[in-house]
Parts: sequence; C-alpha cells; structure tokens
Amino acid sequence: MAYQRQPGMRDLEPYRSDYLYWDLEEVARAAAGPIPVTRPGDEAASLALERWASLVRQGAFFKAVGRVNWRVVPEAPRLAPTMLSRIQELGELVDAFLAGLERQLAGSPFLRAELGFPPCAQEETIWEVERYRAVEMLRLDLALENGENPKLLEIQVVMGGLGITVALRRAYGPHPCLPGILPLYEAALERVRGSLPEPGSRLAAVLGARRSAYRHEHLLLARSLEAWRLVVAPLWTLSQTREGALALPDGREISLIHRLFRSPGIFQRQDGKASMMMGALSRDKVRFLNPWKDVLEDKRVLALVHHPQALEHLGGALDSGQLERLRAYVPPTWKATPGVISSMLGLPASKRDLYLKKGRSFESRALFHGRQLSLKQWEAACLRAKLEGDWVVQREVHAEPWSWNY
Repeated sequence: MAYQRQPGMRDLEPYRSDYLYWDLEEVARAAAGPIPVTRPGDEAASLALERWASLVRQGAFFKAVGRVNWRVVPEAPRLAPTMLSRIQELGELVDAFLAGLERQLAGSPFLRAELGFPPCAQEETIWEVERYRAVEMLRLDLALENGENPKLLEIQVVMGGLGITVALRRAYGPHPCLPGILPLYEAALERVRGSLPEPGSRLAAVLGARRSAYRHEHLLLARSLEAWRLVVAPLWTLSQTREGALALPDGREISLIHRLFRSPGIFQRQDGKASMMMGALSRDKVRFLNPWKDVLEDKRVLALVHHPQALEHLGGALDSGQLERLRAYVPPTWKATPGVISSMLGLPASKRDLYLKKGRSFESRALFHGRQLSLKQWEAACLRAKLEGDWVVQREVHAEPWSWNY
C-alpha cells in the first residue's frame, strides 16, 4: 500500500486480517491521495485545508470512502469551563436517572408501559442476563439552545462516532480540560476485562450491516488503540464454535464485542446471527461494551423524564430537586399518544416547532421536523406515529451554528 502511517496510529497492513470488509485498499488509496492547494495568503482557508488533510490522512471517512462528511472549519469552537461544568452535571444526572430506571424496570408495570418494554421476547431474555452489568460509557447528543444552554436530545448506549472524535482531536489538538475519547474508552475496556470468559480475549467491533457507514471510523479507532486489538467485522461473518463461543472466519474466538447493532431491529433483519450472539451471551461466552440494554436509549426515556409520576417510580435514584434540574436540560418531550397526535393534526407550519421521533430510531431515521414538512406530509407522519404507537414528540431546540469565515 502507498499509504504512510500517521503519528499515533498503527499501519493499515495488519488490518488485512482484522478489517473484514472489502474496501481496505480503497481506504489506503483515498487516505494517500493528493491534497488541494490553497491560494497564497489565504490563512484561514489554508488552516482549514490542513485540518481536512489530517482527517483524510487518518481515514476519517463516513458513508463513502474518501468523504469527510462535514464542513471542516479552521478552528474548533472552545467550550468555556462553566459550560463543561454544566455538561458534567447533566451527565451525572443522566447516570443517576438511568441507574434508577435499570433497578426498577423489571418489576414496574408503569415503567414497562411507558417505555414499551420489551419490544420483542428476546429483549426480555437479554435483560435478565445483562441487567446487573454496568453501562460503561454513554454518548449524549446535545444542542446549545441560543448558543448557551445545553439540551439533551438523545441518549446512545450503542455508540458510533468514537473514531471520528479521535480524528478530530488529532486534527485540531487536545482540549486543555478534556482527556479525549481514547483513554476513556480503553479504561472502560479494562473495567470489563476482569469479567471476560478468557483473559486477553480479542475485542471486536461488530457492525450489524454489510455496508455499515461506521466501518471506516471504527477502523480508525482500531488503529489508534494502544493496549487492545480491535477487529472490525460485520455480524454475518461470525459463527459459533462447538463450545458455543463466537469465532471469526479464520477461527479466532471473540469474547468482547463493541456492539453496533440494536434490537428489536437486528432480530428482524438477521435473526439467526442475532440469536446466536444472544445464546453466547446467555452461556457466558461473550461480553458486550456496552451491555445489551437498548431500552436505555429509547427516546421514550426522555418523555419519562418529564412524566409527572416519574419521581415515584425511580426508587429514590433522584430527589425532586435533581429531577427538576434534569428536566431543565431535556427539551419538553411527550409520548405520541392518540390524544397528543390529535392535537397536532392541522397545525400550521408556524406552530410546528416540533420533532416526531420513533422511540428506537437512530442516525436521524424515522425523524420528522414539523416546520420542514408540508401539512400533508406532517399529517402523514402523525398518523404513522399514531399507528405504530412507539413515537415521541419533542419541542424544537433553537440552536445557532457557530459562525466562521474563510
């Protein structure tokens, strides 16, 4: 390969056996390709191009080989220490809320009804196996309301985007107050290591789709880890050994998986492989980072935050003051019940500052922004939500993008 290794990253060559997709040579060619030249004296454009070139050389691609799938700015916005403190408080409140939810869910008809749990029989079985295993990391999707108030839009237990985050830190330089993803991720792996069926087991990022848009950024993440070897593989490549363990096509066994598929959808698309993985989990042959607790990222969790009876069903995880502080971080969110849907039908565009979101959706799928739809489209989305019964309505957060010129 013509590709040259980047500082802090492993060579691509070993990933002929550890990256089980078809396009490794394409990634190498794209990362080694020519970089455009800017006009002399255009410092901002030159700096932006330097950042972009760093991302390309690292292979920070998304959805297509060679594509850096966002606008690259000369300098990254810097969050003030006070903003970081507020985000830390939000994280602590979310942790406490989810911990209470985890403890109470199994025996609470109220929580089960509010969250539509379980959405499939397999998830009930998985919960019984995983319920006492800790969620090691969460990804919180935030927007800054009016540029200053952090608002929580989504919680992700199944985490993509880590490799892109590593690449951005490398391109722009470290934040003085933040450690970066890599040490946090490796620390989470070390916490799980002691519970593995076999010490020193390989880690695999298992992507559900054959053409997953996340394959390149997980290749980047794999090449950046220091103490762990990460195999990037689609789910269909795994098989079961005679002993019930999981193995790659070359026979190497896998016992720790960074899971990048979700239920119930995976049981609809790849039931055989998903059931095989669930069996390995039940037989204690594999561990997941994070545990298979997809209910915790259901968008109905955010509606639960605003439910008037939430406090009494969380087993004391939060007091009333803490719950109110958490509510201040979460934009108004409601379950899309038939009554709520009926009140939204016929709303003019000026009053549709609302999002309709399916509870278990991801990657902006099954998401509708009321102000960007015609009345006919809006009513069709509302009727779909009413029919399917597992949607939420969330008030739009007005967030101004950071401005830059180059």
